[in-house]
Amino acid sequence: MGRIILPLAGLLVLAFLVLTEGMLNPPSPGSADFDTAGAKARLARVIGTEGTPHTVDTEEADAVRARLIEEIKALGYTPRVTDNMACRNGEGWARCARVRNVVFRAGPDGGGAALLSAHYDSVPTGPGAGDAGIGVAALLEIAEQLKGRDLERPVIFLLNEGEEVGLLGAVDFVKNDPDRDDVAFVINMEARGSHGPVMMFQTSSPNAPAVNLFAGQGGFRVSNSVMTDVYEMMPNDTDLTVFLPKGYAGINLAILAGVENYHTSTDNLDVLSERSIAHMGTLATGALEAYLADGLEGSGSKLLFTDILGRGFVTMSPMVGFALIGLGLVAFGYVALWPRGERIVHGLRIEAVPVLAVAAALLAAIVVAFVLKLVRAETSFWIANPVGFRLALYGGALLGCVAALGILPRDTDPIRRGAAGWLFFSLCGAILSYVIGGAGILFAVPLIAGLLALGVAAWKPEIGKWALVGSAAFAVMVWAPMLQMLEWTFSFSPSWVTPVMASVLITLVLMPLAERGVLKMALGTAGGAAFVGMIAAALLPAYTLERPAHLNLTHVTAEGASFVTLYTNDDPAERLAPLSFERGDVPGYGSGLLRAPVDLRTGPEAQVTSGPDGGLVLRTAGADETLLRIPSDAGVTAMTFMGQRFERSEPGGFSFTCIGRACDSAAFEVETNGEAQEWQLFHTVYGLPPEYAAMADALPKTHLPVHRGHRTRTVSLQTVPAEAPSLP
Repeated sequence: MGRIILPLAGLLVLAFLVLTEGMLNPPSPGSADFDTAGAKARLARVIGTEGTPHTVDTEEADAVRARLIEEIKALGYTPRVTDNMACRNGEGWARCARVRNVVFRAGPDGGGAALLSAHYDSVPTGPGAGDAGIGVAALLEIAEQLKGRDLERPVIFLLNEGEEVGLLGAVDFVKNDPDRDDVAFVINMEARGSHGPVMMFQTSSPNAPAVNLFAGQGGFRVSNSVMTDVYEMMPNDTDLTVFLPKGYAGINLAILAGVENYHTSTDNLDVLSERSIAHMGTLATGALEAYLADGLEGSGSKLLFTDILGRGFVTMSPMVGFALIGLGLVAFGYVALWPRGERIVHGLRIEAVPVLAVAAALLAAIVVAFVLKLVRAETSFWIANPVGFRLALYGGALLGCVAALGILPRDTDPIRRGAAGWLFFSLCGAILSYVIGGAGILFAVPLIAGLLALGVAAWKPEIGKWALVGSAAFAVMVWAPMLQMLEWTFSFSPSWVTPVMASVLITLVLMPLAERGVLKMALGTAGGAAFVGMIAAALLPAYTLERPAHLNLTHVTAEGASFVTLYTNDDPAERLAPLSFERGDVPGYGSGLLRAPVDLRTGPEAQVTSGPDGGLVLRTAGADETLLRIPSDAGVTAMTFMGQRFERSEPGGFSFTCIGRACDSAAFEVETNGEAQEWQLFHTVYGLPPEYAAMADALPKTHLPVHRGHRTRTVSLQTVPAEAPSLP
């Protein structure tokens, strides 16, 4: 029996890590507090069942907004619609579009309001059932629940337009909406996928009031302070990014699983999970009810927090977390490195095992990914069937960990071996907490169990080994959701990150069990698991109709020549279209692109003309997007567009994008150094010319346009003297 314990423990940990995704599936709809079927039916009436995109300032968006207003009125509310040209800008750039936000209220007048926010516009490639139809559905259902109630605090409902083109609806709300100063707390609802649990991935800072509110509601919750800290380091933005500088407290809720459907035509009602709709609704309802009952509780401090497989939720102060990690370093270091009668060198040899295990896991992950990329033509071969690749990576990590156990000195005490694993775990916690402050919780919570196990081992040594194994298994439970979140967020890019993290946990479990005589069997089982995963990853389909790859074609006419450029997450490009694509430059447009020359010129072109009042006028010629690039040697100091002024801190270039119908004939002014310059104008229409029909039909059906999708772009140059009026 003793010979199979080590390989069995390794396989159990491996299975747990590989299958965590299923354990994080939210509960089935069934709560009497949230009508999931009603919410989805209402969403279907709003966005339609035809799968039609509805981008900002289009006829399709007008139709969605009209149906949205009808639904709100049917609930008994009186919505108001704001209508403004909204702009967001930074150093040397600005983006603008006409946005129509839909706003209504429940409860008393005045301040201290909760704001429920979701955007109703979509990208040009899909109907946006998840992004952010799931938020629209939840918001409207919550509005129905609140109708007629005597509320202690106001609730403002915001359905904004223009999120997909630069958070412009949120920008307009905080700049212009009459209710903006009444808001105290925001619940923003988003999506970057189509199924899975709803996660709180962003909070206001300091986070204690928002986290206490989220933690206190009970139920199935998935979130941790590592992900919120990592999100703050990423370049991604959502509407909450705009709300937080206004001084609002808030939380951001989103689904992340199913990212392959994000911003594609498969982000539709058929694919959107009812479990996810229900989870979004119950979490948003719980957070709202907690705020309405008690307001924001807690001081202006930071909290560490994490869920335990969605079933439990733990918070603590950073000081407590650091203290637990420090205590782990001292207690486990004493047991592992300085036992009575032995030299410290002996202890250092034991402590080298987890270090070697991490290195071996890193090497195994690199080898697994390298071999699979040799045998697979697809770059992202795991999209449709991630379990095989996950098993191969984690199986390789297990193999590396078992191999590292072979350097253990003979006849070492299992409690000492276990303490060495926990010492390394504590050291990792100290380092990672220094880099990412929120990471401390994922070490501190398991260390509570580990320190208790060490106490049990001191009290009853005969069961100490099993106490340490049990506490290590608890650490796996705490960490497994985090590893799955990283996979959902970064999609195995790079592929070695999660197996390296997993190797620390695997070593923690196996160290107390690592008797020299059982390593051969454990190596065989670990190698077999990795091999099975590699075979599955090598043979299973990379993409399906439901879990597609991404592919965009852009027809470009610039400097008298035309090219088609290709973007895909599935190289090599020659498999994907009847043309031969090579990486190179498109003169006047871009460099390092996959492109092929074509004999097709497109028009019309965008233009800048003189205005009647001495300014300039943008002529978009029916473009969906118009981009104006002014070179840096123009010495631009400021640009004014429809009364909104964008200043540079020092003279330079400027990039201005305007999206939608309202951009045509819009007036603007540019302040420059006064010399004539060649300005570059990009006229962009969503979709391809009719001549591309045969090529589009020849593309793999498992490859879909993403984000802005197929486009037709005409690039022109226009010499513009800086002082208006000067254009002919």
